[in-house]
Amino acid sequence: MWDWELIKSGSSQGRYEVLVQYTHEDFHYAHAISYDTEQNEYCLHNHALYELVYCVRGDVIYQAEGVRYQMEPHSLLLLAPAVLHKLFIRSEQPFERHTLYINYFDANSEMFSLMGKCLQLFNQQSVGSAYYGPAECAGIVPLLERLDKNRLYGVAGIRSFRFGRSVYEQFAGCIRESQKDGSEQIIRGEPIFSPQEVDTFDCQCLIVHSCLIKEYNLRFDENLTFDLYGEELSIGARENYGIRSCVVPLACQHYSRGRLSQRFTDGIEYLNRKYAGAKRVYANVVSPSMLVYNRKKHKRLKPVMYRESFLNFLFSRKITRSGRMQIKICKLPVASIKMCK
Repeated sequence: MWDWELIKSGSSQGRYEVLVQYTHEDFHYAHAISYDTEQNEYCLHNHALYELVYCVRGDVIYQAEGVRYQMEPHSLLLLAPAVLHKLFIRSEQPFERHTLYINYFDANSEMFSLMGKCLQLFNQQSVGSAYYGPAECAGIVPLLERLDKNRLYGVAGIRSFRFGRSVYEQFAGCIRESQKDGSEQIIRGEPIFSPQEVDTFDCQCLIVHSCLIKEYNLRFDENLTFDLYGEELSIGARENYGIRSCVVPLACQHYSRGRLSQRFTDGIEYLNRKYAGAKRVYANVVSPSMLVYNRKKHKRLKPVMYRESFLNFLFSRKITRSGRMQIKICKLPVASIKMCK
């Protein structure tokens, strides 16, 4: 039995209502509400899981290894494995939150290394916890509340259109890329200021409302590992349920420059077999020359992607590795502007 099942059954004396939950062997997500109780203090406990708590409403305090955090609406708390913590509900107001538990992987596993990079901020904290107040989450919350719940969202994607036998594509979204240690940062793409529809988005960030997961049973394809699972989710949602994908203007850093491997090529071939009857052509961010499409319907279609359309040939902007915006007209550089960090 998972640690969170023990926590749920033994840590509270009050009413606990689960609105939405999803359990996987590597993680557990729950949208839950705790109501006023006769004993509003949860027992001190720890578990071999990363725990991320996002507060929707409530008047509560978390105590983690002697540090007290006042949770407010739209605040986020991250707890490392084995950290002793407890929860105090201070009033009759229900405590509503989204909680994500992530399994603590074997220290020698590749997943452990990846999780260490993703959660390096509070792994470096001596108290094993990190807190983000409402002000630090202020830019994300209003954006998420405005999004159409019936779409999938990422931060970097690709949109394409056909012209004869050629397929033209345009990168949508702006992200930072770096080495795994955070060094050698570059800015890729161009800023957007509102959601933009795309064919697919990159795996580095995925935003989906729980109602879609519940209604359509959306799942990652477990035949894919570290490549193309986000793209496959976009394709499957569009082909099977008519759910479209968009990218949104969120600051995001990708701790990898990425590289094409045989695993990626095999993944593209797998997607072409899986979606052999695809209704449209799907591009991807990583490799513009590798398409997913109906090869019987488009026998003459050459899988040759072009980063720029004719309009981008006339006028284009690019942020260089040194952090300068380079402006080109008819592919000729005409200006170079230093960007603010």
